[in-house]
Amino acid sequence: MPYDGYLGPDIDTVDVIASLIEDGSSGLDLPAAFIVETVQAEGGVNVASRSWMRRLEQLARRHGILLIVDDIQVGCGRTGPFFSFEGMGIEPDILCLSKSLSGYGVPFALTLFAGSRRLVSGRTQRNLPRPQPRVRHRGGSAVLLGR
Repeated sequence: MPYDGYLGPDIDTVDVIASLIEDGSSGLDLPAAFIVETVQAEGGVNVASRSWMRRLEQLARRHGILLIVDDIQVGCGRTGPFFSFEGMGIEPDILCLSKSLSGYGVPFALTLFAGSRRLVSGRTQRNLPRPQPRVRHRGGSAVLLGR
Protein backbone atom coordinates (compact mmCIF):
# COMPACT_ATOMS: atom_id res chain seq x y z
CA MET A 1 0.00 0.00 0.00
CA PRO A 2 1.27 3.51 -0.66
CA TYR A 3 3.16 5.29 2.13
CA ASP A 4 2.64 8.91 3.17
CA GLY A 5 3.51 11.17 0.22
CA TYR A 6 4.35 8.31 -2.16
CA LEU A 7 1.86 9.45 -4.82
CA GLY A 8 2.82 13.11 -4.48
CA PRO A 9 1.85 15.95 -2.15
CA ASP A 10 -1.65 16.36 -3.57
CA ILE A 11 -2.83 12.76 -3.11
CA ASP A 12 -3.75 11.50 0.36
CA THR A 13 -2.61 7.89 0.37
CA VAL A 14 -4.87 7.02 3.34
CA ASP A 15 -7.80 7.91 1.05
CA VAL A 16 -6.33 5.59 -1.60
CA ILE A 17 -6.02 2.76 0.93
CA ALA A 18 -9.56 3.41 2.19
CA SER A 19 -11.00 3.33 -1.31
CA LEU A 20 -9.26 0.03 -2.05
CA ILE A 21 -10.49 -1.74 1.08
CA GLU A 22 -13.99 -0.21 1.04
CA ASP A 23 -14.70 -0.95 -2.62
CA GLY A 24 -16.07 -4.47 -2.95
CA SER A 25 -14.92 -4.59 -6.58
CA SER A 26 -11.28 -3.65 -5.87
CA GLY A 27 -10.28 -7.29 -5.64
CA LEU A 28 -8.74 -6.80 -2.18
CA ASP A 29 -9.92 -8.53 0.97
CA LEU A 30 -10.07 -6.63 4.22
CA PRO A 31 -6.55 -6.86 5.67
CA ALA A 32 -5.98 -8.31 9.13
CA ALA A 33 -3.42 -5.61 9.91
CA PHE A 34 -1.58 -2.54 8.71
CA ILE A 35 2.14 -2.94 9.37
CA VAL A 36 3.85 0.42 9.19
CA GLU A 37 7.20 2.00 9.94
CA THR A 38 6.86 5.57 11.18
CA VAL A 39 10.21 6.26 9.49
CA GLN A 40 11.24 4.24 6.45
CA ALA A 41 15.03 4.13 6.55
CA GLU A 42 15.87 1.96 3.52
CA GLY A 43 16.47 3.55 0.13
CA GLY A 44 16.34 7.03 1.65
CA VAL A 45 14.50 8.38 4.65
CA ASN A 46 10.72 8.76 4.48
CA VAL A 47 8.98 10.07 7.59
CA ALA A 48 5.24 9.59 8.04
CA SER A 49 3.44 12.73 9.16
CA ARG A 50 1.53 12.82 12.42
CA SER A 51 -1.74 13.45 10.57
CA TRP A 52 -1.14 10.53 8.16
CA MET A 53 -0.44 8.13 11.04
CA ARG A 54 -3.56 9.31 12.91
CA ARG A 55 -5.74 8.90 9.81
CA LEU A 56 -4.29 5.43 9.19
CA GLU A 57 -5.10 4.47 12.79
CA GLN A 58 -8.66 5.82 12.41
CA LEU A 59 -9.10 3.76 9.23
CA ALA A 60 -7.82 0.68 11.03
CA ARG A 61 -10.20 1.20 13.97
CA ARG A 62 -13.16 1.84 11.67
CA HIS A 63 -12.66 -1.53 9.95
CA GLY A 64 -11.38 -3.62 12.90
CA ILE A 65 -7.89 -3.82 11.39
CA LEU A 66 -4.88 -4.16 13.70
CA LEU A 67 -2.29 -1.38 13.62
CA ILE A 68 1.23 -2.79 13.93
CA VAL A 69 4.15 -0.38 14.26
CA ASP A 70 7.52 -1.77 13.19
CA ASP A 71 10.02 0.10 15.38
CA ILE A 72 12.91 -2.30 14.77
CA GLN A 73 15.11 0.23 12.96
CA VAL A 74 13.91 3.50 14.46
CA GLY A 75 12.65 2.62 17.95
CA CYS A 76 14.54 2.48 21.26
CA GLY A 77 15.40 6.18 21.18
CA ARG A 78 16.82 6.30 17.66
CA THR A 79 14.44 9.15 16.67
CA GLY A 80 14.58 10.97 20.00
CA PRO A 81 11.72 9.52 22.06
CA PHE A 82 11.93 5.85 23.06
CA PHE A 83 9.15 4.84 20.66
CA SER A 84 9.17 6.48 17.22
CA PHE A 85 5.39 7.04 17.31
CA GLU A 86 5.44 9.03 20.58
CA GLY A 87 3.95 12.44 19.91
CA MET A 88 1.97 11.18 16.91
CA GLY A 89 -1.17 10.61 18.95
CA ILE A 90 -1.56 6.93 18.01
CA GLU A 91 -1.76 3.72 20.03
CA PRO A 92 -0.66 0.68 18.04
CA ASP A 93 -2.16 -2.72 18.79
CA ILE A 94 1.20 -4.43 18.32
CA LEU A 95 4.71 -2.98 18.48
CA CYS A 96 7.84 -4.69 17.15
CA LEU A 97 11.18 -3.65 18.70
CA SER A 98 14.77 -4.82 18.51
CA LYS A 99 18.02 -3.66 20.05
CA SER A 100 21.54 -4.94 20.49
CA LEU A 101 22.14 -5.94 24.10
CA SER A 102 25.90 -5.83 24.21
CA GLY A 103 28.99 -4.58 22.47
CA TYR A 104 29.01 -7.94 20.68
CA GLY A 105 25.84 -7.14 18.73
CA VAL A 106 23.62 -9.78 20.35
CA PRO A 107 20.09 -8.95 19.12
CA PHE A 108 17.11 -8.85 21.46
CA ALA A 109 13.65 -8.57 19.95
CA LEU A 110 10.36 -7.73 21.65
CA THR A 111 6.80 -7.91 20.41
CA LEU A 112 4.49 -5.81 22.58
CA PHE A 113 0.72 -6.26 22.50
CA ALA A 114 -1.87 -3.77 23.75
CA GLY A 115 -3.93 -5.94 26.09
CA SER A 116 -7.24 -4.12 25.85
CA ARG A 117 -7.60 -4.30 22.06
CA ARG A 118 -9.91 -6.75 20.38
CA LEU A 119 -7.94 -8.95 18.01
CA VAL A 120 -9.53 -9.79 14.68
CA SER A 121 -10.04 -13.32 13.38
CA GLY A 122 -11.45 -13.11 9.87
CA ARG A 123 -14.49 -10.85 10.13
CA THR A 124 -15.47 -11.89 13.66
CA GLN A 125 -13.96 -10.34 16.76
CA ARG A 126 -13.21 -12.07 20.01
CA ASN A 127 -11.48 -11.07 23.20
CA LEU A 128 -8.36 -13.08 23.85
CA PRO A 129 -7.18 -13.94 27.36
CA ARG A 130 -4.23 -12.02 28.77
CA PRO A 131 -1.36 -14.51 28.75
CA GLN A 132 1.58 -14.13 31.08
CA PRO A 133 4.75 -12.82 29.41
CA ARG A 134 6.77 -15.73 28.09
CA VAL A 135 9.97 -16.16 26.13
CA ARG A 136 9.21 -17.07 22.51
CA HIS A 137 12.72 -17.85 21.29
CA ARG A 138 16.32 -17.32 22.28
CA GLY A 139 17.01 -13.62 22.45
CA GLY A 140 13.37 -12.58 22.16
CA SER A 141 10.20 -12.42 24.17
CA ALA A 142 6.60 -11.36 23.82
CA VAL A 143 5.19 -9.01 26.42
CA LEU A 144 1.57 -8.12 26.91
CA LEU A 145 1.05 -4.47 27.86
CA GLY A 146 -1.67 -4.03 30.45
CA ARG A 147 -3.86 -0.96 30.04
